[in-house]
This record gives sequence, C-alpha cells and structure tokens, in this order.
Amino acid sequence: MKKMQSHIEDIYLNKDSKRSEAENIWWLMEETGELLRALRKGSDQEIKEEFADTLAWLMTIASNRGIDLEDAFWERYKSGCSKCNCKPCKC
Repeated sequence: MKKMQSHIEDIYLNKDSKRSEAENIWWLMEETGELLRALRKGSDQEIKEEFADTLAWLMTIASNRGIDLEDAFWERYKSGCSKCNCKPCKC
C-alpha cells in the first residue's frame, strides 16, 4: 500500500494539497457515490475503476495529513478485530 500511496502522491499531491481538506473530502464522497452506483448497476470494469478512484482519494486525504495508510492499517488491525483483538472477530 505504501507504493500505491506514494504513486498517488507523485501524480496528484501538488494539486490536491492546495485544496482544503473539506474539498478533498467532497471529492472522496463523490467517488464513493459513483462506487455505490457502480455496485448497483455497473459493469465489473466500472466497479473496479470506482474502487480505485475511491481509494486514491482516501490516500490523498491521508497524505495531506501525513498519515501512511499502510502503517495506520496495521496499527489498528495487527492483532485482528479492532475491538476484540480476535481473528476471526468474535464480537
């Protein structure tokens, strides 16, 4: 994931860092809406593209905050479920 986040930074960080966080969140929400539409009525290709677009915007917001998503993920889910720490979850 580090490589993917770095790739998105190389492409978009200069432009995306000039927007407010709220503007970037709106872009993420727009892409999330497009993903939901694709999941309901889209082709497999459209679904894949919208998953990628949504992930790219999530990475942009994290990068603007100085957050490495891979590190954040493993910190939160290393032991399993973030609540019961079991794998699989027993909540």
